[in-house]
Amino acid sequence: MAGRIRSSDVEQVRERAQIADVISEHITLRQAGHGSLKGLCPFHDERTPSFHVTPAKGLYYCFGCGAGGDAIDFLMQHDHLSFVEAVEKLAGAAGVTLRYEGGSPGDQRRAGRARLVAVNRAASDFFTERLQSGEAGAARALLTDKGFTEPDWRRFNVGYAPRTGLLRHLRAEGFSAKDILDAGLVAQGDHGLYDRFRERVMWPITDVSGDVVGFGGRRLGDKGAKYLNTPETELYRKSQILYGLHEAKKEIATSQQVVVVEGYTDVMACHVAGITNAVATCGTAFGAGHVSVLRRVLLDDPASQIIFTFDGDEAGQRAAIRAYAEHESFEGVPYVCVEPSGLDPCDLRLKEGDDALRELIAARRPLLEFVLRTEIDKYDLSNPAGRARAASATLPLLNDVKDPILASEYAREVAGWLGVDPQQLQSQLSGAQQPRSPARSGRAPEAPLEREALRVMIQVPQLVSDWWPNVTVAAFVSPMGRRVFETVSAVPADLEERMRISEVLQAAPDDEVRQLIRALAVEPLPVQRVDEAYAVGVIARLLDRQAEREAGELRAVLAQGVSGQEEVNVLADLMELENYRRSLRGHWAGEE
Repeated sequence: MAGRIRSSDVEQVRERAQIADVISEHITLRQAGHGSLKGLCPFHDERTPSFHVTPAKGLYYCFGCGAGGDAIDFLMQHDHLSFVEAVEKLAGAAGVTLRYEGGSPGDQRRAGRARLVAVNRAASDFFTERLQSGEAGAARALLTDKGFTEPDWRRFNVGYAPRTGLLRHLRAEGFSAKDILDAGLVAQGDHGLYDRFRERVMWPITDVSGDVVGFGGRRLGDKGAKYLNTPETELYRKSQILYGLHEAKKEIATSQQVVVVEGYTDVMACHVAGITNAVATCGTAFGAGHVSVLRRVLLDDPASQIIFTFDGDEAGQRAAIRAYAEHESFEGVPYVCVEPSGLDPCDLRLKEGDDALRELIAARRPLLEFVLRTEIDKYDLSNPAGRARAASATLPLLNDVKDPILASEYAREVAGWLGVDPQQLQSQLSGAQQPRSPARSGRAPEAPLEREALRVMIQVPQLVSDWWPNVTVAAFVSPMGRRVFETVSAVPADLEERMRISEVLQAAPDDEVRQLIRALAVEPLPVQRVDEAYAVGVIARLLDRQAEREAGELRAVLAQGVSGQEEVNVLADLMELENYRRSLRGHWAGEE
């Protein structure tokens, strides 16, 4: 492999590469309004185009699967090229002469990753082929007993790991012992390397782009752990991997809903039953890393739903409570489905059919309700003291609810379950929540406006350059909105368009923010004509919402019963805010 390409040459390639021409070699692009093109995404199956290209910015983004980037990224993803290979291909087409400076650790890592993906893919093909062999009868019987047909196995590329043979096969395919070991497919013993997975039903585990990054294997005999996963590798980090996400991402993005189950066969059962937005963790509890992965697909939509399925036993309750502990990092609404008899989704489908599984998901209830009831069940409700202790135990959970109105409604529900005075419980709740409730109220309705404002700031910054000094991070309620604004506002608005978006992406603190900025940069604005009146109006509405929140905080201060000079000051601030809001509405309405 050649050494490191000079960064100035890479930037020249980015500037000269015509991204529409590059992508049009692979898919058909059509006009989508205001300098945007769209087509069917080449990275996942879809019937309605969700893949957008913005030539002026040199970017693409798919709202179905989350794939995005510039022309270099496209070739790396679509043609499975390394960074250097993609740059070299584009440079040849654009007539750019590249200069090299020496070895690049980044390129070496990418090349190493490509080798591990290749060896995992070869192993997956080997396992799939061995499932048809005579020695795999027990594996096929297990799958059949779980209610799956051969087309179901093929749909998920299920395979069989024989007692031996994988290492020998992969070496014959040209892979080095180091690559096979680094992929976690073999282990080092006293007498050399040996196959890690032996006599197991095998499920290939892919990342969101469909690359095989690891495996999960279920034993067929009595020896060894029932389930065995690939160890932590450069590709496979179980805290950030969800089985079935590649297959489910389109439906998740479309429905804004994801179902989280606990096992590979549960995912298969859900998909076969028509619940094609199901995923599973891989041998670990659902955590913050999984939330981060899902947020890239759900795009922080506050109306999105994450639905957990747990057994009705004590272990299932503990799992639900652990999941609830992560709800703050998720922008949507968490739900839970509990099967009373303790059947997992696969066994429920096997016993009662597809309809029963669909009905279980349809009967979901808010996760907070489940956690509250689980907490209440710890107490003896047959006497006043027990009911009082149960009510007190729910207060920390209720005070943690972001929306004060929702918290108050749940307090009323809890009071009804316990047979206590709802006003007493609500009074304790409101006292605990009062300092933060004004700032939190209205969070969900503001999210679409925040997103539109960020799109304006990224796509047409020159139209709102005079308004930049008025906008601060306080104008944004959602944590992700704040992070994106801080990134965008750190780059001068008067830079050339491609240079500016490149600078913004480089300024992003992490991949999560970078991914969202790419989406916002190509997402079409909701008007036919994008002019200064429209752009300024969006920013004015954003500032009006901020002023509305500040006014709410001042009214809350008045409601506490202040008097004297403090009351005069608060009223003066309120009047000033109202005058400011009237001036904003003039711009909002397109007036001078």
